[in-house]
Amino acid sequence: MHRSIGRPTWWTSIASVAGMVACMSSPTLTGCGKQTAVQPADATALVAELKRIRPDADLGVPHETPVPGVLGLDVGGGNVVYGTADGSHLFAGDLYAIESNLVNLTEERREGRRADLLEGVDMAGLIVFGAAGGQAVLNVFTDVDCTHCRRLHGDIFTLNEAGIEVRYLAYPRGGLESSSYSRMVSAWCADDRHAALTALKQGREVPDRTCANPVDDHYQLAKEMGLPGTPGLITAEGRLLRGYASAEELAAALGLRD
Repeated sequence: MHRSIGRPTWWTSIASVAGMVACMSSPTLTGCGKQTAVQPADATALVAELKRIRPDADLGVPHETPVPGVLGLDVGGGNVVYGTADGSHLFAGDLYAIESNLVNLTEERREGRRADLLEGVDMAGLIVFGAAGGQAVLNVFTDVDCTHCRRLHGDIFTLNEAGIEVRYLAYPRGGLESSSYSRMVSAWCADDRHAALTALKQGREVPDRTCANPVDDHYQLAKEMGLPGTPGLITAEGRLLRGYASAEELAAALGLRD
């Protein structure tokens, strides 16, 4: 899987200033859940302190957590941070509920946000390999030069036969100045986008084309979601399936196989 090393984010700096950082791994992916937004007055002190330290910070709407006195804030790159309502401490890391198993509440919130963002995407800008009588949708942020993206595309008809509709979004991991970006624009601008994308994923070239296209928007959306690599596989519910998986494994993950 393609990966890039991210630069320190503004919330990492804030957490260091606040002096209380809790970092935990996130092995558990759960269903799509959402926490409740709080009234603005409840978060006045926390937001005021963060704005004092980072006036340019783009803070999301504070939301309640199950922990008394602790609020959550959505920040850039699909991240969530937590702070005390009095504005004295900030936590960077995932919040878990201890039930019959560990439940990753932070990942549940990310899932909800991914699903909301995908609902706002114009279907006309996707390259869709549909499944007759499709039973599940798999959104795939793809790069034509990514080895595992190419491997996944080699399974495309098997995925369709399993009842999985694949919706491709463009994610040139080299950035908007890369050769991958130019090739993906050519694919999205081709008369036959399906054939062009397939050719590129097979290592063949396609004619250079330009037009009004969604590649930039898809790229920014992937960044906003904080996708860690390509292929970025996201279910209709916003669940992130990390890296390449076989058609059989994906069918099972989407509930189409036992």
